[in-house]
Amino acid sequence: MGVDSYFAIGSAHALAAEPCQDYATHESSTSGCYGVVADGCSNSAGRPDIGARLVAMAMLRAMQQVAVEEVESQLLASLRATLSQGYASHADLLTTVGGFVERNGEVDAWLWGDGVLYAEYPDGSKVLKVVQWDGNIPLYPVYLLEGHPGLTGMIESHDGETQALSGGLHWKAAKPRKFLIATDGMLQLDHTGVVDAVSQLTAYKTLAGSFLKRRALRALKGMPPADDIAVAAYHETDR
Repeated sequence: MGVDSYFAIGSAHALAAEPCQDYATHESSTSGCYGVVADGCSNSAGRPDIGARLVAMAMLRAMQQVAVEEVESQLLASLRATLSQGYASHADLLTTVGGFVERNGEVDAWLWGDGVLYAEYPDGSKVLKVVQWDGNIPLYPVYLLEGHPGLTGMIESHDGETQALSGGLHWKAAKPRKFLIATDGMLQLDHTGVVDAVSQLTAYKTLAGSFLKRRALRALKGMPPADDIAVAAYHETDR
């Protein structure tokens, strides 16, 4: 198995001399493959670049430390501790976060906020999920520390099927050949739609080492991101 991640600053933030507010990271161990993406809120009065990293690492550790059913509660406990210990403010932690863990070919993925999830299976079938929240107000996990905020969103699949969303998304993908999760920067790539963007980012030439980073650097030459983007991916090597 292989896992990799990549993040890049968008042209809008680069031109404004602002830091990249998206972040991605990954780890692989005997317990599984892990990938995480995060997107700090640009309209926050806090430090969204720092918040994205803090929340991403909290998500990574939650997936590594507890059972699948306890990931959300562990993530929220970490964010609560971060706030109580003064490491960050509430405004800093206004951050979309998503992640996946692969164990024995089975993938569990989570997403709080806007983003994209993709799975490709050995028989050639594909599932693409685009998550967007109403009113451009994503459900950041830090909101859940104060009870459910009543936000609503929508999951749209590539086949046109839609599903209402009122909480964090948890998706189980059984033995995918490839799996990818991305922030909503994937939806804003220049000159391409999300289906084409995902296709290009998962057209790995080789599967060794930084397979996603290499592919992203090549693909984004022709479609530089207007917004920050973060991507993490898993692939099955025995195919």
